[in-house]
Amino acid sequence: MDLFRKYRLVFTYLLSEMTPTFFLGVITFVSILLMFQMLRLTELILQHDVSLRTLIHIMSYMSISFLPAILPMSLIFAIVLSYNRLTNDSEIIAFKSLGFSMWPLVFPGLALGLVIAMASSYTAFRIGPWGNRQFELLINDISNSKIITAIKEGTFSEGFFNLVVYTNSINPQTDELQRVFIYDERDPKSPTTIIAEKGQIFSEKSFDAYKAFIRLINGDIHKISEDGHTKIHFETYDLNITNPINKQIRNKSMESLTYNDLMELRTTSKTPEDVRKYDAEFYKRVSLSFACILFVLLGIGLGCRTNSRSGRSGGGVMSVGVIVVYWVLFIVGNSLAKNPNVPVIVSAWLPAFVLLPVSFWLLRRNWN
Repeated sequence: MDLFRKYRLVFTYLLSEMTPTFFLGVITFVSILLMFQMLRLTELILQHDVSLRTLIHIMSYMSISFLPAILPMSLIFAIVLSYNRLTNDSEIIAFKSLGFSMWPLVFPGLALGLVIAMASSYTAFRIGPWGNRQFELLINDISNSKIITAIKEGTFSEGFFNLVVYTNSINPQTDELQRVFIYDERDPKSPTTIIAEKGQIFSEKSFDAYKAFIRLINGDIHKISEDGHTKIHFETYDLNITNPINKQIRNKSMESLTYNDLMELRTTSKTPEDVRKYDAEFYKRVSLSFACILFVLLGIGLGCRTNSRSGRSGGGVMSVGVIVVYWVLFIVGNSLAKNPNVPVIVSAWLPAFVLLPVSFWLLRRNWN
């Protein structure tokens, strides 16, 4: 009973040491990743006059989409710093002198790692894809709702949804264009020139789609094809300028696919290349979740170095070093996944294959 009580006290003590550091790591890494997006966010604010509420939504969705990667990184941050402090304060030596073996001190880290691994898996297949999808849809809504800002009066505006647009004047309150010229080359075999007295940009949003179009009034459509020139007069003509973003599975980006989406696409894919692509994404996310367990073993091995006297700054440097090495291996694995001669599971689990033996070696070396 006394032994059980001692183990419970050690477990509680170590867990209370790591948990606050873990949440500090989450806040730190979210802040860093958002800082890298500041240029993009600033551009949205300046070009599209984004409100504070919308900006908060954008940052929230971005933060949620980062979680599958942030949770493992925050865990290695917490493990290395916590065990490094215990070593520098000679608490690890004190535990050894009291007769504690390695595993009672490793178990609290493994317990935390297991919890974070399950949370990371859930975010990788559920919450993260949802956040990324909401971010994509919100950015598209913002871009489409402020399409008028891409057109300059008295100037030929090129690259406007693969159109060339000219207008004499623009009413920013009503989005109305006067004396409009549009050259549409989206179909190279049959380019179209449209001239109208006026036009107005509209956008429509429904539950499953978003689209924008220009409603042109009193004009002519000129088409040039192999058969010759065709002229069509119109009173009203709606020219679609965006393809609707559909919320169906096949219109999602890879990062926005949930577990159910991946399984459905894998079973309905008709080519081995598509099956391999979805398998690679699935195993990549599983491997990233397993990295939590890997980081616990690696972090304890590094944090318990008996010759470490660099304090928390040294622990922070080691954490960054581990993260950099892991992501280099992760990127290499993603590149190998594109090679049909390399098994998908090997490419996805490359970081684990390399770092797991190193973790056990460090644990054994630094404990003895």
